[in-house]
Amino acid sequence: MSRCRRVAFAALTISLTTSLVPAQSPTKQVAITIDDLPLGGDGSPCDFQSVRRMTARLLEPFIAQRVPVTGFVNEGRCRDMTPRELHAALDMWLRAGADLGNHTYSHADLSHTPVAQYKDEITRGDTVTRAALAGRGDHEVVERVTQAYVPYLESVVAFFEGRAREVAGHAFPQILLLHANRLNAEAMSAVLRMLRARGYEFVTLDQALQDEAYRLPDLYAGPGGFSWIHRWSITKQMKPRGEPDEPAFIDEQYRKLQQRR
Repeated sequence: MSRCRRVAFAALTISLTTSLVPAQSPTKQVAITIDDLPLGGDGSPCDFQSVRRMTARLLEPFIAQRVPVTGFVNEGRCRDMTPRELHAALDMWLRAGADLGNHTYSHADLSHTPVAQYKDEITRGDTVTRAALAGRGDHEVVERVTQAYVPYLESVVAFFEGRAREVAGHAFPQILLLHANRLNAEAMSAVLRMLRARGYEFVTLDQALQDEAYRLPDLYAGPGGFSWIHRWSITKQMKPRGEPDEPAFIDEQYRKLQQRR
């Protein structure tokens, strides 16, 4: 058989084989929504502690299986809850990654409610929900910031590893100052894994401060609340070295946030 015929035969075989494979059916998809937040009219107690327990149990499978969900809120449904308690209940949904929508204040029936009154239902039903959503920000931006945080933090750690040796003349136990916020709550496991991967072991603050580096003179006096390593380098009149900048989109989001305040 000639080479041309072999190529043609192979192409025909591939074509026939492909045509004999059954076409894959489209993946079935479903979006789940849950109405009547914080608690539907099933006769259950509508106080905050009861709602909190029910909400935690309801959201657990969505969180565990990473299933998106949207909840629609009737802010006037649970009269036993204060606005602050309702806000806290809705925060549970938002922390689980859910989207929230306005389901009117008291679940009014449009078929039996005058238009003006129904419009008022929508307006009244948006107060606490809007405040809760405003406090959570854009979910995609939050996810992007969280994903960028540990790589950025590692670049800062790497910078100070080198700068510490330049300033003190030797490697010494570092002190990593973090803040109590949602970002660190989300990322702390990854932060600790990153530090271990870089060869760090964890010690107490008192143990770290035993190193002689922490007795270097610090003559800086000014408004800058920066690292001791920078302060020591200023005291030694060393050429300054800037630490890594945060990702550009972080600065952009921060400026937008400041403009809204």
